[in-house]
Amino acid sequence: MRQVTLRAEVSFAAVFFEAVFFKAGLFKAVFFADVCFMGEVLRVGGQSIVSAPCARHYGLGRPGLNRARQALLAGLVDRSARTGVLAHLQSTLNAGPALGGLALQYDTQEAYLAVFALDAVGFLSCTAVLLLLPAVAPVPVRTGGEPRFAVLRDRPYAVLTFLNAVLLLRMPLLSLAIPLWIVARTDAPSWLVSALFVLNTLGVMAFQVRTARTVTGLRSASRAVWHSCLIMLVSCLVFALSAAGIGPWGAGAVLVVGEVLQLAGEMLQSAGSWQISFDLAPDREVGQYQGFFGTGVPLARTLGPHRCVRRRTECGGAGGSGAPARI
Repeated sequence: MRQVTLRAEVSFAAVFFEAVFFKAGLFKAVFFADVCFMGEVLRVGGQSIVSAPCARHYGLGRPGLNRARQALLAGLVDRSARTGVLAHLQSTLNAGPALGGLALQYDTQEAYLAVFALDAVGFLSCTAVLLLLPAVAPVPVRTGGEPRFAVLRDRPYAVLTFLNAVLLLRMPLLSLAIPLWIVARTDAPSWLVSALFVLNTLGVMAFQVRTARTVTGLRSASRAVWHSCLIMLVSCLVFALSAAGIGPWGAGAVLVVGEVLQLAGEMLQSAGSWQISFDLAPDREVGQYQGFFGTGVPLARTLGPHRCVRRRTECGGAGGSGAPARI
C-alpha cells in the first residue's frame, strides 16, 4: 500500500469510522499495526522484505486504531458500562510496558525482536477475536445541511479536549522528566527510575478498575478530574522535595510517595475523561468526537518531551529544585 494512502487513512480516521462499520475499521487498523510490527522484526533481523518506515507508519496508525476501538465500544456497550470496560482495557494494556521494560533490562537485539514478534502475534490474535464480535451498523448518512466536521463547531467540547490534552502532559512526566530529575538533581539511585515505572504499571493494573467504579456520570467524572488535578499538583511538589539533600534513601522514599500520588491522579483523570468524552458525544458522531478528543494523546507525546527537556535545561542551581512542579 502506498505511503500516501496510509497517511490519508490515518488523517481521516475519525470520519471513516463513522461512515463504515466500526468493526471493519478496527479490524483494518489492527491488521495494519500487525504488519508494521512484523515488518520491523524482519527489517531489524537483516531482511529487506518490508521497508524501514514500518515503525513510523505504526505511529501514524495508532491514533486511528485507538479511536476505532472507542467507536466500536460505543456501538457494543451500554453508555453506563463504557467507563468500566475501558478501565479493564487500560489495566490489561499495562502489561505491555512491563514486557518492554524486560527488554530494556536485557538490552539485547534478541530481547527487542522477541517483544516485536510477540506484539505482532498479539495484534494478529486480536484480528481473529474481532471476527467473532457482532457487527455494528453504520451511522445514518448526513443530510445536505449538516456539517461534515461537526465536532469542530462544538466549542465546549473543543475546550474540554484542550484541557484534557494539558492534563495528559503527565505522560512524559514519568517517562522523561522524572528520570532526568532523579539522575541530575537527586541522590536517589538510578535504578529507581525503572522501579517507579514498574510501580506505575502494576498500580494501574491493580487499581484502575476499582477507581473507575467511582465514576458513574458527568458529575462524578468532573469531580474525579478535578481531584486528579489537585493530586498531580501535590505530586509535583513532592517530587521537587526529593532534591532537598536528604540522602539516597530519603530521596527514594519521597520519590515513591510522589509516584503513588501521580498514580492516583492518573487513574482518576483517565476514568473521568473517558466518561466525559462519551457522555458529551452525540451517538451518531461518536467516532468523530472520540477521534477529536483523542488528539490530546499524540499532542502530549509530541510536545511533552520538548517541554520537559527545555524546562530541565533552563532550570539550574537553586531554580532547578522546582522544575517538576513547573513542567
